[in-house]
Amino acid sequence: AIVRGALSVDESLLPADVITNVHQERLVEYDVLAVTAMLIYLTAKPGVLQGVVDSLLVSPLDRALEAARFRLKEKDIQIQDQLGSGGYGTVYKGTSGSDSLATRKEGIRTQKRRLTDLVVKKVRLTEEYARDAGDVEVYMNRRVARANPSSIAPFLGTINTGTTGSNTQQRWIVWKYAGDQTLEDIVKARNFPLNMEQMLFKDRLKGKSEEERRNLIIKKLMYKVISAVKGLHEIGVCHRDLKPENILITDDGDVRLIDLGASVDLRNGYNYKPNFTLLDPTFAAPEIFVMPENTPSAPPEPLAILLSPILWLVNKPDRFDMFSIGLVFLQMLMPRMRNRSGLKEFNNALKNCDLNIGEVRKSGRGGFEWNNLDEASLSLVSQMLCPKNRRISASSALRHPYFLKDLVAIL
Repeated sequence: AIVRGALSVDESLLPADVITNVHQERLVEYDVLAVTAMLIYLTAKPGVLQGVVDSLLVSPLDRALEAARFRLKEKDIQIQDQLGSGGYGTVYKGTSGSDSLATRKEGIRTQKRRLTDLVVKKVRLTEEYARDAGDVEVYMNRRVARANPSSIAPFLGTINTGTTGSNTQQRWIVWKYAGDQTLEDIVKARNFPLNMEQMLFKDRLKGKSEEERRNLIIKKLMYKVISAVKGLHEIGVCHRDLKPENILITDDGDVRLIDLGASVDLRNGYNYKPNFTLLDPTFAAPEIFVMPENTPSAPPEPLAILLSPILWLVNKPDRFDMFSIGLVFLQMLMPRMRNRSGLKEFNNALKNCDLNIGEVRKSGRGGFEWNNLDEASLSLVSQMLCPKNRRISASSALRHPYFLKDLVAIL
């Protein structure tokens, strides 16, 4: 029977040409539904269509452009102060300079040297672990720089130095200098969060009480941190090592995520290894692995890209990072959490209370400053520090009432 609204008509009573037209209309409807469903799937997070375009077109083109625009050699960079060191490399501030013609003064042509501030990570190529982590760092910086560059430090390129196979062989990973303070430096300052007021708000908070100013500064800073994390998750990248020392605060007050050597690209499976993880246990989610332990190795890249929306929907790998960000949030809110002993005590209490923030709060363990949290901030952090299946995503966190009630003030 053919049904149109409230009418039901027996097809056998209709002329053949009418039945044919009806069948053709049905086929068109089915085709439209199929195309719509396919488009929804191809554009669902982390993006099948974008992944194919990036792999086949954008990535090769970007590599060619990088070779053309980044031509610095080892001799062009003057290494200055050491900024930090990690498991696979040491980070320095540096400068590069080029001579450019300046104006003539008293008939004499002078040379003016233009300097560009840089950050250089020297990766040891003689050690397999360092070499592999350095490869991941470079891949992830290129990957994120193509899609969401505002989430990371401004990546420029790489330089190979030393003699191949010798102890002097290194790979220099180079970024444009954006600042040298991490969130760890900012939060551990005695006057945090007021030390960020001018950078984030200028004089816009004049007339507000100190408590209001503190709350708005933390709120705006947290909004920037989650926005940077969201930028990674939107393209299928999980950082896996989020902590204050890996969150850069630029000289302009923006937030950039750094140290991507433990990251994993779950759009194509790059750097995903079953039952293997690189993490700081102090900030890591309790599930330890970004994917369930029974998840097999990634298939070939084309198939991995095709299956990525299903993997993302079912396993929610981005929630791994959100647990770490929940701990960072609490460090901003509660001074007792800003040292390793306090953080460790909180983690133990949370584990003993089955990841229930409310129970930790009721227990009174650790002398934590729960009074610093209002109802909205407690709600948000409770949705971050909970079992993975209930944990909030970055995009949902940015729409939480904690931010929405002061959205105009913090944007």
